[in-house]
Amino acid sequence: MSNSGYKILKPGDQIGGRYQIIQHLGGGGFSVTYLAQDLNLPHQAHCVVKQLRPMFPEPWIMEDARKRFAQEANVQQRRLGIHPQIPELLAHFEGENQELYLVQEFIEGEILETELSNRQFNETEVITLLDDVLKILDFVHQNGVIHRDIKPSNLIRRRTDGKMVLIDFGAVKELGSLTVDTEGNTTYTRAIGTPGYMPPEQYMGRPNPVYASDIYALGKTAIYALTKKDPVDLEDTLTGELKNWQDYIPENVEVSNKLVSILNKMVRFNSLERYQLAQEVLDDLAPLFKVGKTIGGGYKIISYLGGGIWGHTYLAENLRRHYQSPCVIKQLKPQTNDGVTRQEVERRFSTEINVLQKLGDHNQIPKLWDHFSENQEFYLVQEFIDGQDLSKELAGGKRLSEASVINLLKQVLTVLIFIHKNGIIHRDIKPSNLIRRTGDSQILLIDFGIVKEIVTVSENAKKTKNSTQPVGTEGYMPPEQMVGRPTYASDIYALGITAIQALTGLEPEKLPINPHSAEVKLEQGINVSDGLAHVLNKMVSVDLARRYDSAEKVLVAVEKIAPKKRQKSAHDWVKYIVMLVLALVMLIASVPLFFAWQKARNVRQIFDTGNSYYNQGNFNEALKFYDNVLSIDANFHEAWTNKGYAHSALGEYDEMRQACKTATTIAPKSSYAWNCQGEADKSFHQFDEAIAAFDQAIELNGEDPAFWINRGEALLKKNEPLPALEDINQAIELLASGNNPKELSVAWSYKGWALRDLEKFLEALEAYNKSLQFAPDYFPAKLGQGISLRGIEQYKLAKAIFEEILENTLLTKTEKVETWFWYGLTLCDLGSQTEAINAFNQVLTIDPNHQPSLDAQNNCLNLK
Repeated sequence: MSNSGYKILKPGDQIGGRYQIIQHLGGGGFSVTYLAQDLNLPHQAHCVVKQLRPMFPEPWIMEDARKRFAQEANVQQRRLGIHPQIPELLAHFEGENQELYLVQEFIEGEILETELSNRQFNETEVITLLDDVLKILDFVHQNGVIHRDIKPSNLIRRRTDGKMVLIDFGAVKELGSLTVDTEGNTTYTRAIGTPGYMPPEQYMGRPNPVYASDIYALGKTAIYALTKKDPVDLEDTLTGELKNWQDYIPENVEVSNKLVSILNKMVRFNSLERYQLAQEVLDDLAPLFKVGKTIGGGYKIISYLGGGIWGHTYLAENLRRHYQSPCVIKQLKPQTNDGVTRQEVERRFSTEINVLQKLGDHNQIPKLWDHFSENQEFYLVQEFIDGQDLSKELAGGKRLSEASVINLLKQVLTVLIFIHKNGIIHRDIKPSNLIRRTGDSQILLIDFGIVKEIVTVSENAKKTKNSTQPVGTEGYMPPEQMVGRPTYASDIYALGITAIQALTGLEPEKLPINPHSAEVKLEQGINVSDGLAHVLNKMVSVDLARRYDSAEKVLVAVEKIAPKKRQKSAHDWVKYIVMLVLALVMLIASVPLFFAWQKARNVRQIFDTGNSYYNQGNFNEALKFYDNVLSIDANFHEAWTNKGYAHSALGEYDEMRQACKTATTIAPKSSYAWNCQGEADKSFHQFDEAIAAFDQAIELNGEDPAFWINRGEALLKKNEPLPALEDINQAIELLASGNNPKELSVAWSYKGWALRDLEKFLEALEAYNKSLQFAPDYFPAKLGQGISLRGIEQYKLAKAIFEEILENTLLTKTEKVETWFWYGLTLCDLGSQTEAINAFNQVLTIDPNHQPSLDAQNNCLNLK
C-alpha cells in the first residue's frame, strides 16, 4: 500500500481544530513542513506544522509508529523544548488519514544555508557558530538524544538575538521509513541523515549512532562555512574519508592551526578517534573564543598563538597605546580555584610582576608593558618580537653549524648572566623559547617559568612557604628541577641540551644516553670540535657538582673554544671567489635598502624612548625625542600625535593644537590623531570642532572607549547632556569586558555629570557611587556625589561630603575653588550664612574674579 492516501495540505486548510495552513515550507516524501497560524490564540501566532507520513501504514506498523511518535514527542516537549535554542513543541496529534503531526514554535530568522549562499564565514564567525551549536548539543546529549541530521539547513539564525536554533531532529523523521523485516521486527528502510554531513557509521547502517556522529556533522558544517565547498566533493570517492579540505580555504581567509586541528578531530573517519562529547570540543575551542574580542579594557585579540595547561598566548592590538601594537598577551590560568589558593596566586602575581618588569630592561628579553586580572585569570602584556623561534629552524631534524651553535651559546649565556644576577631562574629554556629577532638576528629569551609558577600553587604550597613547583619541559629539565629544586645550573643544563639538539638534529628523547651515568652523550660521528664537546658535556652533567655552576664560567669556556679549520681545495677557492663577487653585487644593490631599513629602525627606537619618558611623566624629555624623530622623518604621524599629548600635559595648548593638526593632515585615517585634534579643540572650548574630530576617531575605531568618553565630555561642556549620556553609556559597555578601574571610574563619573545636568539626581548619585567603587579618591566623582545630594535636598549629607574633600591637603587650586564654592552654596541652603560667606571668601582668595562665588555671596547675604 502506498502513501498516496495521505492528506496533502493547501493554504487555508485547517488541522487539529485550530491550525490553519499558510504555506508549504519544505520537505517531501515521508515528512513535509508547513507554516501555519494558531486560530485559538489572540494574535493568531505563527507556528510550524510537520506532517509525518509512514511509508507502510499497515495496522501493526502504525501501532508501533504511534508509540514511537508519542515517545519522541514526549522527549521533545518535556526535555528538549525547555532549551531556548530548540523550538518548543506546542502539540502533537494524529490526522484523519493516519498522518502524524507535530506543531512547533515558529522561529523567525534566516536558515544558515541561505546565509552561507550569500557569503563566506571567517574564523571568528565559525568559532562563534561552533560555540553556539556545541552548547545546544551538550544539552541534547545530556538528555540522551542524538540529533542525527545536523547541517546548514537545520540551523536557523534567530532574528531577535542572532543565536543559532537547532531544528528538525532526525529521530522523528525516522518514523516515516518504519517497516517490518523478514523476521517480523520493525526496522527502518533508510538511514536518517544527509550525504556529505552524515558520518560513516550512519550511512553504513550502524543501528545506533553515537554522540560523536553529531560532532562529525557539525564539523562538516563548519568546514562548509569556511570553504563553501560541497562536503561530498571533499570526500574520497573510494574511502569516504575527508581530503585536504583546508586547501580550499580562500587566500583572504585566515584560519589558525588550532581551529584546523579541532575540525580535523571532529571529522575523523573512525568515530572512536573523534571528540566523544560536545564539552570536549568546547574545552579545546575555549582559547579561541577571545579572538576578535577586547579584554583588559583596551586590548583587541588579533589571533591565537598557542598555549597549554598553564594558559594561552595571543597576538593583540593595544587600542589605547597604538605605538605598543602589536603586543603579546599571556593568559595565566590558576590550576586550582579555592579561595585560599587564589589569594596565594594574587600575592605571587603582584610580587613577581616587579621582577619581570626589571628583566625587560635587557635588550634580549621582551619588555613587560602591562598586567591585569579579569574573570579570575591573570594577564601579562608584553612586547611583540618579530622573528622566528629556534624550534622552527630545527624542524625536521635540521642542524646548525658549530659556529652557529657557539654564537647561540654566547648570546643566551649573556642573558642568563643578567637574569641570574637578578635572582631569577628561567626554568624552561628550550628551542621554542628562543626567538631569533628579524633585523639583527639577536636571540631573545621568552616565556619565563616563573610566570607559570605563579599559577601552580598546590595544597603543599599553601602549607610550605618555600614550596617550588616543577615547572619546565621534560627532556630539557635536569634531575634537581624535576623534583622541584631548580638552581641556576638548571638553566645551564637546559641550554646545553638545546645546543646538542641544534648540533645533532635530535630531540632530547632521541639523544643517546650513557647507560652507566644516565647522562646525554654526543653521538659518535657528529662533526664537533673537542673544545665544544667538552663544554657541552660539562653543561649537561647530571651531577650538579660536575656541572658548571654559573653562566659566567660557561661563557668564559665558550670564548676559549678554537674555531675548527680544514684545508680548502681549489674547488673551494673558486666557489668562494664566485660567492664573493655575487655578494659584492648584492651589497651594492642593497645599500639603499639597508639605509632605509636602518633609518626606520632608528626612528622607531627613538620614538619608543620618547614614549618611555612620556609614560614616566617626564614630558619635556619626551618632547626632545619626538622632535628628534621628526627631524629624521617629518611624516612620522605617531610622533606628531604623542607630541600633541605631551604639550597638553604641560599646558601648552597652542603647540598641542599645531602638532595634532599636523598628525591628522599626514594620517587622516589615524583615529588617535583625530582624538588628539579633538582634545586640542576642546582645550580652546571649541566644542563643535572637538565633537567633529571625535566623530572621525569613532568612525575609524569605535572600539576605543576613550573616544566615546571624550566626545561625551565635549557634549557635556556644550550643555547637551542627553547625547553625552548615550556616548558615555557606550564607553561603559566597551569597558565592561575589561578590568580598567581608572577608565571605568572616569566613565561613571561623566555619566553622573550627564544625569545631574538632566536633573536626575538620584540616578546621578548612583553613577557617582559606582565611580567611587573603582577609584575611592576620584575627585570629580566625590564632588559630584556632594552636588547630587544637594540636588535631592540632603544638605547635611552633602555638607559632610564637601568637608571630607576639603580635608585632602593635596587638592589643586581648581579643585579647591570648586569644592569651596559648592560647600558655600550648601551652607547657605542650611541657613548658615556666616559660614557660607567664609566659604565663598576662600574661593575669592584663590580666584578674586570667580563670578559665580561673587553672585552666590550676594544672594546668600540677601537671605539674612
